[in-house]
Order: sequence, then structure tokens, then C-alpha cells
Amino acid sequence: TAIGLGTIKHPELALTENPWYTSVPTVLPHTIEESNRLSELSDLNGAYGQGKGQSNVFVNLIAGGYEGLDVDSAEEAAAHVTEDWYGDEYLEYKNDAWTRLVEYYNSL
Repeated sequence: TAIGLGTIKHPELALTENPWYTSVPTVLPHTIEESNRLSELSDLNGAYGQGKGQSNVFVNLIAGGYEGLDVDSAEEAAAHVTEDWYGDEYLEYKNDAWTRLVEYYNSL
């Protein structure tokens, strides 16, 4: 409906000036070392389950607030994910893989 009304544009199968409209693959080209380390980040990996009966801490935060993380603010939640779940390291690996994918795409 939002696309039909012009509220947002449809994502494109190309790199766009505004990354919001770029379709991103569900799998990125991680190195073996990155993949191994990412698999070790079990708290963060387990935080966003999408299967039936799985919990998703990010959806839970939206629906119920900070109760699931035992924090009282967005700042504390961000610090918990960054420091306790190594979210900064996780994001770095994802950004590195995305950069490699964009470089590959641009070389075609």
C-alpha cells in the first residue's frame, strides 16, 4: 500500500544513492575467519530468531520495552548490545563483507 501511494519507493535490484532502497542479500561474502567469529557471537545471533517459537529481542523491545534486557533506556540497551554482545565487532564484519560485495558488483 505504501508503495502504491508513493509513500516509499520499491527497493531496487541495484545500488542506489539512498541505501534504504537498495536490496541487500540475506547472505554476505564473509571470510572464513569472519564466519567463524560471527558464529561465536551466540548472544547476538540468538537475539533475533525468526522461526516459530523463537524469541526476537529487537521485536520484544518494540512490543514490550526494555524488560527482556534488564535495562532502563535506549542508551543502556545499545551499550548492552555493543559491549556484552560484541555488536560493534558484529557490525564491523557485516560492513566489511558489504564493502567487498559492493566492490565486486562495481567491478562487473
